[in-house]
Amino acid sequence: MRGLRLFVALTAAAAMMISLPAAASAQGGNAYETAVLGDGAVAFWSLADASGLTAADATGNNDANYRNGPTLGATGLVSFDNAVDFDGTDDHIKVPNSTDINTGGPYDGRTIELWFNADVTFRRQVLFEEGGVTRGLSAYLFKNRVYVNAWNIKNDDVSTPWGPVWLSAPIEADTTYHLAMTIDEASGKLKAYINGSQFGQQSGVGKLFAHSARVGIGAMWDDIRYHDLSVTSNGTRNYFDGVLDNVAVYNTALSQSTIQSHTAIGGGTVGTAPSVTLVAPATETVVGGDSVLIQASATDDVDPTGSLTANFRIDGGAWQNMAFNGGSGKYEGTWDATPYSEGSHAIQVRVFDSHMASKAKGHSVIVDNISAYGDTVIADGAVAYWRLNDSSGTTAVDVVGNLDGTYTGGPALNASGLIPSDSDNAVDFDGQDDFVAIPNDTVLNSGGPYTARSVELWFEADDVNSRQVIFEEGGVTRGLATYVDQGDLYVVGWNTKNDDVTTPWGPEWVSVPVFANTAYHLVLTLDGSGDLVGYLNGLDFGTVSNVGNLFKHNAGVGLGAMDDDVRFHDGSVTNPNQDYFFDGTIDDVAVYNSVLSSSTVGAHTVLGGESVAVAPSVDQIEEPSSIETLAGTVDVFVHASDNADPSGSLVVQWRIDGGSWNATTYNGGTSHYEGSWDTTQVSDGSHTLEVRAIDSDSAVGSDSISVDVDNSSAYSAEVLSDNPVAYWRLGESSGSTAIDETGNNDATYVGGPTLGATSVVPNESDTSVDFDGVDDYVNIATSSDINTGGPYNGRTIELWFDADDITTRQVLFEEGGVTRGLSIYLDQGTLYATAWNTANDGPGTPWGPVTVSTTGHSADIWWQVVVVLDEANDALVLYLDGLEVDSDIAVGELFSHSAKVGLGAMNDDVVFFDGAVTNSGLAYFFNGQLDDVSIYNTALTSTQVGDHFTAGAGGLELEKL
Repeated sequence: MRGLRLFVALTAAAAMMISLPAAASAQGGNAYETAVLGDGAVAFWSLADASGLTAADATGNNDANYRNGPTLGATGLVSFDNAVDFDGTDDHIKVPNSTDINTGGPYDGRTIELWFNADVTFRRQVLFEEGGVTRGLSAYLFKNRVYVNAWNIKNDDVSTPWGPVWLSAPIEADTTYHLAMTIDEASGKLKAYINGSQFGQQSGVGKLFAHSARVGIGAMWDDIRYHDLSVTSNGTRNYFDGVLDNVAVYNTALSQSTIQSHTAIGGGTVGTAPSVTLVAPATETVVGGDSVLIQASATDDVDPTGSLTANFRIDGGAWQNMAFNGGSGKYEGTWDATPYSEGSHAIQVRVFDSHMASKAKGHSVIVDNISAYGDTVIADGAVAYWRLNDSSGTTAVDVVGNLDGTYTGGPALNASGLIPSDSDNAVDFDGQDDFVAIPNDTVLNSGGPYTARSVELWFEADDVNSRQVIFEEGGVTRGLATYVDQGDLYVVGWNTKNDDVTTPWGPEWVSVPVFANTAYHLVLTLDGSGDLVGYLNGLDFGTVSNVGNLFKHNAGVGLGAMDDDVRFHDGSVTNPNQDYFFDGTIDDVAVYNSVLSSSTVGAHTVLGGESVAVAPSVDQIEEPSSIETLAGTVDVFVHASDNADPSGSLVVQWRIDGGSWNATTYNGGTSHYEGSWDTTQVSDGSHTLEVRAIDSDSAVGSDSISVDVDNSSAYSAEVLSDNPVAYWRLGESSGSTAIDETGNNDATYVGGPTLGATSVVPNESDTSVDFDGVDDYVNIATSSDINTGGPYNGRTIELWFDADDITTRQVLFEEGGVTRGLSIYLDQGTLYATAWNTANDGPGTPWGPVTVSTTGHSADIWWQVVVVLDEANDALVLYLDGLEVDSDIAVGELFSHSAKVGLGAMNDDVVFFDGAVTNSGLAYFFNGQLDDVSIYNTALTSTQVGDHFTAGAGGLELEKL
């Protein structure tokens, strides 16, 4: 004996329960068969055959065939008649095609009714199936549940296509069940019953049209559909392991009362179903989040408390298990409401007793997964808002628009959220290949022009040293970006094409230091008629003006990486792929086509659960003073304090005229933050010194003063008064640029000469440059002022030098090549100057080379040398320390000479006193210091040369005597 047997039918909701004895007692030998045939069965296989291969149909129309030897004569599940035991390996029954069952139609209604007792219930096993993947019905077991499924997915008439629709209920092995399923085109319902009790119904049913794929009992025969997949004829047949009895097919949808009468005739007694109440959440309650508690109370007239099977589902979806909580006395489950849309949703709970009688109850609740913070973001006009609280999948949902993004690279969803007041999750990016791709849209980037824009987000970086993009839109021509780099957070905007009267502009940027493993609330705002502003934790950390509208920019939009091109503060990057991946967590990203005010930004910070940052105070810029006139290198002394951070812990920086920020160090002895400024790096005149202090919250306080710089000594003033075309003071303390005081001919330090050496000009406070005699020199670019113009009928070269050695050949200055040029050099203790124009360029040419020289100098001491080429007076004159020491005649104009210009070395070709050198490279490097080199396109007079020397020497020439 198999124990309890169960009967299943598909129709209307059941409120009754059937209790079956271990061996059902028929009301008369043929009472069950009489009832089935009397209720209109078109096929009825009692499966009481004692022997043979034929499964007899009691209607006489649809005899079937036993295949592979199922065991006949097994103990019946309904009456004293026998049943058939299937081995689960290859036993089954093949039912021939029939207009009664499958090849006629269309069928307005259908009932399949049978009894079964399964030896195993976990694996997939077919009880009954008809049709194929296009039209059909199936009843089967899978994972300890019984399923019924129906479908007509082809468009055959106005009632089609429909399905698949399916229902399921839990079952146990070695238990007898009476199963029925019905479809009814008139009501549009699929219904299912176990032991006379309805366990479910689904809408959306139409007519069932002819389906010639064959009919199987105990296995799939040809094609089939399950609730989770479809299988064609070559698939696994999913043989049934257990006993089947009394299989009937009707071309009507039997009522529940008829099905219950069949259960009773089969030997059972109809009883009451359990009672159930959905306790929590209450009707129309507002719920949200990933752990909504579902509670139900349920009782049964037979089964003890806590022994029922309970499930819940949302909006008619899949049933989810509930467990009995002895403490609360309720059946409980947890619902993740975060994937559900805002608004009304239906919760339904159901319970089964041990006889499979069931009852369901439910009501509606209101889902609101958006916190007060999120509601405010939406209310303040966000046009796109990615909460990044998605628990699974690849879609980053935009909760206000149609700009759903795509998670790419597999970022970790369900990371801890960054907003203290909001319990939802965030997304963690690995810094390798994770990002969110945002589609182009007129709201965001492919429309415009955008006269205003705000971008708001929360982030926490695992590392702030490498360059990592948090958000970017646009390309190298137009766009916005925010990223971390070398410990700083940057906000950058640009529209470099001339699109209207407000353009081109940018790139413009602001920055602030940030720290790893610290959560920040970041907002950037762009006002097309005003400013680009960055906010961190509700506080403005930087504002830059001179911005305009932002026009259409179709290059990709990236969250957590650069997607296509972008501009950074130090240059643009063109890349058709992704790069600069963010390593850390990002949460709640919103875009607005408006400018959030500072008060709104602060309100969002507070609503998110953070306090608006309190900026530290720059109490005093103690040095330099705004009333001083500055020259040379000066101290920058700052006193700054914070309401929370201790003395000395702030980051204090300074900059000049909005340039790059420079660091300071804290001096505990003076309580100053100290830096050093080389004022020679800027022009003389008024400048703005700005200081900012940054605390551990990255809050920024700042102050600024105006200062006057005057590095023009008496000597430099004398030089500039005589209108040089180039003047390199060589007073730089860092960098690779030798600044031309005239602003026209900046040069480049090559080989790493030592900047900041002691001045060679005695009366100067600035510095000079020390050359190593190995590879150091200054490369002077070609210029019409110096060499590519002309002809030059006058030329003066003036410089100061201090040679470590005067015995080897060393070039101080040279311009031109072997045909035209001028050179100043040392060789074997002699100082030489040579000039030449050996090509026939016009009247007075060719001429030279002409050389002048002196031995009146020595090593390791300063000297002023001036060389004057004077075509009008037919003279090449050499001056040393303001005095003429040699001259020669037979010179003319100096024509254009495009060969390179070098200071401190021969830069390509040159002519010396003893012949030309063709090198196409570098040679004769100077070993010593050079200072204040100037070029004039006039022939300075002896008086002017003397005045220059007097201003530079300042009377200190007597020290050389």
